[in-house]
Amino acid sequence: MRSRRTVLTVAAWCACTALSIGVSWFALRPVLGTAVPDRTAPLTASELRQLAPMTVPVSPPPASPSSRPASPRPSTAAPTAARTVRDGWTVSGGSYLRSFHVDGGDAMVRVEPGRVRLVSATPRPTWTVHVEQNQPDRLIVRFLKGQTVFLIDAMWWEERPFAQVSRVG
Repeated sequence: MRSRRTVLTVAAWCACTALSIGVSWFALRPVLGTAVPDRTAPLTASELRQLAPMTVPVSPPPASPSSRPASPRPSTAAPTAARTVRDGWTVSGGSYLRSFHVDGGDAMVRVEPGRVRLVSATPRPTWTVHVEQNQPDRLIVRFLKGQTVFLIDAMWWEERPFAQVSRVG
């Protein structure tokens, strides 16, 4: 009789505990949803390739021996635009390029007046990367692992590029 009463007491305690956990979860879910940034689906490898511009290195053809000296030829290459670094951004013409290195991975962002583009985003092993761009002049890159998030927020702001790196968790 006593063991049956003990079993019923433990079962009632378990049921009350499970019920209180469920009620708490439903009550806190909307609050926690506002505290956590919008979750986006991780990018696939093909989506990352589409975001990054394709560059193929071109090597010059091998030199062939010649018995007579070559005559100088005028250069057909366009002059290289002067590159400078301003506030951490490499400036070339009207384009600004910057690499970001955080514990969760590496990202490279290109900013032009009114436009921000992701050049590349490479997460470290066991991390995932999420990219969000709801406006052409703002880009958010998140590197996630568990409850830790590294956030890179890049935008065109006040007629110049601006980026902020934050760690959450």
